[in-house]
Amino acid sequence: MLPRVTLPFRQLVCAVASCCRAPGGHRGLHFLHTAPTACSDGAAPVFTKALAFGDRIALFDQHGRHTYRDLYHHSLRLSLEICRLRGCLDGDLQDERVSFLCSNDVSYVVAQWASWMSGGIAVPLFWKHPEAQLEYFIQDSRSSVVLASPEHVPLVGPVAERLGVPLLPLPPDVYRGAVGEPAAKPAQERKWQDRGAMILYTSGTTGRPKGVLSTHRNLTATVTGLVHAWAWTRDDVILHVLPLHHMHGVVNKLLCPLWVGATCVMLPEFSAQQVWEKFLSPETPWVNVFMAVPTVFSKLLDYYDQHFTQPHVQDFVRAVCKERIRLMVSGSAALPTPLLERWKSATGHTLLERYGMTEVGMALSSPLSGARLPGSVGTPLPQVEVRIISESPQRDGCPYTVHAEGDAQGTKVTPGLEEKEGELLVRGPSVFREYWDKPEETKSTFTPDGWFRTGDTAVFKDGSYWIRGRTSVDIIKTGGYKVSALEVERQLLAHPSISDVAVIGVPDVTWGQRVTAVVALQAGHSLSHSDLKEWARPSTVQAADYGPVPCAQPCSAQAELSRRRFLAPYAVPSGLLLVEEIPRNQMGKINKKDLSLGLSWGVPGRPSTLYPWRRLPARGRVRRAWVIPPISVSENYKGLPYMLVQIRSDKRQPGGVIYSIQGPGVDEEPLGLFSVEKFSGRVFLNAELDREKTASYRLKVFALDRGGSVLEEPTDLEILVVDQNDNRPAFVQEVFTGRVLEGAAPGTYVTRAEATDADDPDTANAALHYSILAQGSPELFSIHERTGEIRTVHVGLDREVVTVYNLTLQVADMSGEGLTSTASAIISVDDINDNAPEFTSDKFSMEATEAISGVDVGRLEVEDRDLPGSPNWVANFTILEGDPRGHFDIRTDPRTNEGVLSVVKPLDYESCARYELRVSVQNEAPLQAASPQAQRGQATVSIRVQDVNEAPVFPENPLRTSVAEGAPPGTFVATFSAQDPDTVQLQRVSYSKDYDPEDWLQVNGASGRIQTRRVLSPASPFLKDGWYRAIVLALDDGEQPASRGRWGWSTHKHTPRTMTPRTGCR
Repeated sequence: MLPRVTLPFRQLVCAVASCCRAPGGHRGLHFLHTAPTACSDGAAPVFTKALAFGDRIALFDQHGRHTYRDLYHHSLRLSLEICRLRGCLDGDLQDERVSFLCSNDVSYVVAQWASWMSGGIAVPLFWKHPEAQLEYFIQDSRSSVVLASPEHVPLVGPVAERLGVPLLPLPPDVYRGAVGEPAAKPAQERKWQDRGAMILYTSGTTGRPKGVLSTHRNLTATVTGLVHAWAWTRDDVILHVLPLHHMHGVVNKLLCPLWVGATCVMLPEFSAQQVWEKFLSPETPWVNVFMAVPTVFSKLLDYYDQHFTQPHVQDFVRAVCKERIRLMVSGSAALPTPLLERWKSATGHTLLERYGMTEVGMALSSPLSGARLPGSVGTPLPQVEVRIISESPQRDGCPYTVHAEGDAQGTKVTPGLEEKEGELLVRGPSVFREYWDKPEETKSTFTPDGWFRTGDTAVFKDGSYWIRGRTSVDIIKTGGYKVSALEVERQLLAHPSISDVAVIGVPDVTWGQRVTAVVALQAGHSLSHSDLKEWARPSTVQAADYGPVPCAQPCSAQAELSRRRFLAPYAVPSGLLLVEEIPRNQMGKINKKDLSLGLSWGVPGRPSTLYPWRRLPARGRVRRAWVIPPISVSENYKGLPYMLVQIRSDKRQPGGVIYSIQGPGVDEEPLGLFSVEKFSGRVFLNAELDREKTASYRLKVFALDRGGSVLEEPTDLEILVVDQNDNRPAFVQEVFTGRVLEGAAPGTYVTRAEATDADDPDTANAALHYSILAQGSPELFSIHERTGEIRTVHVGLDREVVTVYNLTLQVADMSGEGLTSTASAIISVDDINDNAPEFTSDKFSMEATEAISGVDVGRLEVEDRDLPGSPNWVANFTILEGDPRGHFDIRTDPRTNEGVLSVVKPLDYESCARYELRVSVQNEAPLQAASPQAQRGQATVSIRVQDVNEAPVFPENPLRTSVAEGAPPGTFVATFSAQDPDTVQLQRVSYSKDYDPEDWLQVNGASGRIQTRRVLSPASPFLKDGWYRAIVLALDDGEQPASRGRWGWSTHKHTPRTMTPRTGCR
């Protein structure tokens, strides 16, 4: 069944008609679809290798595990649907673009491979991009079809519908692993080398993102170069946490492992906790390769600092990382040396730094083995040539001077230009073919002799290449992403309050650079950083996860404007600086390097705001005459009245200026807080302020002449109430509870304490510091001083020793130096099966009586220290040997946990007088792997069978015999002999009558001989149909009365016969 297409059939036919080479008529019938394979040009895509790796695991993701065979066949089926949708009967799209929006899981690989199998150019999209940006990518690439995993159909579906591009959702079976063999012809060869493979969009200095078109030859050159330089093998396991719409995530972290048959463990998104768990997990496969951007390593170290605080835990982390992981790589942004050193201290790994970009793939790399110089990006990779140049025409016609030129074999430096910085150029088979649909920009980015201009400044020294930064300040690298400053400026200028803007990158330890907007406002407008972020965030994207928000069709100009906003989350400015005007040179250009220098006063990591009176130097700026800076005053200030500020107007009058103020605290509630001397302009505070009630007051200031006429437009006076530490922090509850498994590893999360402080959250007055005042000894728990998370810090939690821990917690403001409060944390230790049950003795002795069943004969006592009543405590018993016929059973007493041994089949003393059973005991729950085995997990049970006096047994019952009618007294009837089962006791058996109603018979007590003692009358009422019944007893002479066996017979009235019971003994 074909996946649903979002366009009606007629519209779909119109949409595909322009690029379909098939003749008219019904499409989608009689497809000849084959899976192409590599040809001799050596540039075949990675999927052509998949079947050679067969059932090896290619991917682990949130859906499970996927083999190379699974990936190949799912991709082949999807490519068939793509070609069917496009009406391409020969199965070759001839480089049509295929956009796809998939998560970091198997769906991405299937969509990518299917795009290539169908002869298309893959255009990966990113689910965090706003709708308008997705629309731009699809439209700019002129994609003929859009693929989407089911969770992203609501986001990209409306975009595809607006553009008239068919949408093909991926089928659910993509996630389910093995598939049957697709109906496909044997693979045919295809010339791959110069065919387009992928378009990745990257920001540029000219504004809108450009599509970088790489061929299969380009990708193969990058992959094979990295496979060689970094020694990839099929035994490698890489952890993938990066987005899949740029070179780092697609090529380095995905195509390289798949090229050699290795395994890729994919997380949906980066999570510091999950990354550390994968690094340290005892479960296979063990991760041995990891690559990320500096921001990721910074966040991993933040987690490390919060959760791995104990020295022995840090030693464990370092040991595991050094033993398991062979390669860790940082790229996509400059790696700060302090970050490199911290990572080495934590993991024992010196991060391998490399250099690459979307246009050139990977160009430079530090050595896999050997010394790595912090800050250096190493030397050229195989097949890559590089140059460092400066612009200066030479006599030979070359437009530049070469400082250094190198390849994988070495670098030659021009004499006299040693260690001279210049622009880095790259040449080689990995360099892209073109900027999609932008021939002029493609041409301008290459030198006349065919070298690509990277726009990065570099230097060669100490035998390595070093990147000094972007030649263009209009490219900002933040968190591994490249952001075009010009594009962000273009978007921000649409804001109604912004008259001018310059976007720059401010250095930042975590992000590399922070996108910062320097803004001049329209007259009379105001703008806060939070307002700007809210405006820049597309309304069709949720703030939390940028997933789609169901909404109706756009129905207003405002909705359309919101949809057209273009900024990705990482491009939204994280810093805002308000200036009166932006400095420009005589040519009207902004010197952004000089502008960046003016930001060195800012607080790292926090958005900064410059108010109008804090102006950056600017030429020819126009001074505003009536500007009052905000005034700060401490709450609870008691030196009243207190002069806050003296306001003055430049509009001096002969009779003077009369000042007045209005607003909250003056003529609005709360009344009387502020006043102004009308002639001097001095503003006074008249009462104590409480910041927790009101954090700021905005007053209107008026300047009038003596006649009451307005001299200037009213302006604002903002009074900021400075916080004092007058509020004690308070825990949100008196008792916090948590549970943790005994034996938990150090760093295990238990619970979180939370406190609040009514003081200003942006000051130290509300900077909370958590600590544990008391917890007993040993100290097994720690609390994070900032987050309040309580975690284990040592091994040794043992429920059998301590079941509940009571912790006394403290929170203090002023980062631990101020006011304090306390609370309790009660931590219960949950049981695991770390104690095997043991018998209390190696041997048990019991007695059982023969010939009875359904009785208990004894108990097997066991000990188990785990929680009574739990599956970790409940004992299960097994008879291992000694009971081949199943005479015994052992059940568990739920109250005592003892094993109750019972007889389920009668015993026979004469057959077996003693049993030796070998029994074992285990818990209902499996024993933890690391727990010691039981010393007494097995025991011997000796059972002595007690002999009882059993009744004699008659061999036949009943016995039938004949006696002639009217037989005289003394006629022989029969001789009976009973057998005594008690063969050991040697007892004597005697016989007697038990029932003889006519007293017809006599029995010899010793021999058991029966004979008549008189003639039986034919008219006897005890003759029934000629049969006479009598009963004879057999008795032994044992100490206890024996049961009596019975004999019986009958005689016929014509031919008397006797009957003897067969069962005899009871």
